Amino acid sequence: MRKILIAVCVCLMAFLLVACGSTESEHTLSYVGSERIEVLDEYDCIAVYTEYTNGSSENAVPADYLTVTAYQNGVEIPILVPTGEKINGYIQCDVSVRSGVTVDVVWLFQLDDDSTVTIEMPDGEAIEVELATITEETQDEPSVSVGEITFDCIYEDTYEYAVITALSADGNIVWEYQTSQYERADLDRVSEIGWREDAYYFVEDGSVIAIDALSGEILWKNADFGGSGTGVAFGENAIVLCGQYGPDFYAVSYEGETIYRIEQFYEEYYWACEVELQDNTAIVYMYGGDMTWDDPVAVYVDLLTGTYDIYTESNDLENTQWKDAYIEYIETLEETNTETSIWSQYAYALVYVDDDTIPELFVNGFIEADGDRICTIGADGAVVECILSRIGGASYIEGSGLICNFNGNMGYYPLYFYKLENGVFTRLEDAYGMEVIEWDADGNETSVYSWNDEAVTEEEFYERWNSVMSLDDLSSPYEDTYSADEIIEMIQNM
Repeated sequence: MRKILIAVCVCLMAFLLVACGSTESEHTLSYVGSERIEVLDEYDCIAVYTEYTNGSSENAVPADYLTVTAYQNGVEIPILVPTGEKINGYIQCDVSVRSGVTVDVVWLFQLDDDSTVTIEMPDGEAIEVELATITEETQDEPSVSVGEITFDCIYEDTYEYAVITALSADGNIVWEYQTSQYERADLDRVSEIGWREDAYYFVEDGSVIAIDALSGEILWKNADFGGSGTGVAFGENAIVLCGQYGPDFYAVSYEGETIYRIEQFYEEYYWACEVELQDNTAIVYMYGGDMTWDDPVAVYVDLLTGTYDIYTESNDLENTQWKDAYIEYIETLEETNTETSIWSQYAYALVYVDDDTIPELFVNGFIEADGDRICTIGADGAVVECILSRIGGASYIEGSGLICNFNGNMGYYPLYFYKLENGVFTRLEDAYGMEVIEWDADGNETSVYSWNDEAVTEEEFYERWNSVMSLDDLSSPYEDTYSADEIIEMIQNM
């Protein structure tokens, strides 16, 4: 449960002011507005929004030097300080503020009832607030746009922390966030990722954190990374990072969900220091082992599958060759189709049947006799076909290399299994099923099943199918298919 600090003694605060030797004139506070809110889904509170300026020569906590008090029915009500919580972009009164800085500060008081609240400011001003009249229109929430966000990593003795500051176009502070302090290590415990669209991202003690760029409120925190962000890059759907001491690769969505985490690519390369993006591929530059800092190893990570491989000139060439091979295959198929038919066309999809980084090309035929096809790239760089009888019966398990086809006609529906391995399709001869539909004299339909030419029940048929390919893991290539022009564009952009 989050820590709640309840201040009940104004005299103690006055004593601290004297003990610190500061004057109130160095610390100014002005009233902005009020709002009735529920804090931590439990406490009925009034939020008093203020603007605080630290005019002293040292960092200061507003509550150490200034006192805001609230009363209901002539009785003081307790102040609540949910540690670390921001309210509409306003920081709590127990947060340290740098010298010479003006920030928005909220003071929360726990309400006793619905009666009028009297707020006493440090300068003696008394403000009467009718709770029933507080509306969204009377709240003075921050409305200044953010023009710049700065990240300052501060090192003090053996500790480090960061201060993140959002500035308006005219240089005024819109909000400020200060991380916790951490004992210094070989790598920074706090580091910047950057600002993208409506959020600002950074790493704090192994956690990736997103802050609302306009309000400064924390949107989400993900602790799965567990490293120091020595290399970062913004992708279309995710942020990718690498940590010099691990993990070698990490991808987190813009909603805060972990997509991939690879602790180590290869034992002989142990420092992941840089990462960059090329379309759907992340390139992580690895040092260590027998590699010099002038000659790192580049590891290619497929962002669609999470698979990876060391870059070489040959596999870079292959990265282009497979695209050209598929595009030529599609264009030839379409040309042949145009010559033989004027009313039908093929549909295409890219699927990952085996576990390498090159997708398979699925071709959905337009007539039953033509059938479906799954294509891959062979060892020689040419397209290799697996022709599936009829259309509409193909399934596969992603990354396994396994394919099945259950389709037929005129009451005979065979089930065949195929294995894709090293660019070669092989039919599994020891696994073969058949469903035969028979009709009696009254036209009633009955299915008769067999497995490897041995009669089985329907239940046994599906049990044996499941033993070859898990029925729960089957994927359909028919769900998202594209025209020839669309699939060619997709391939070119990969």
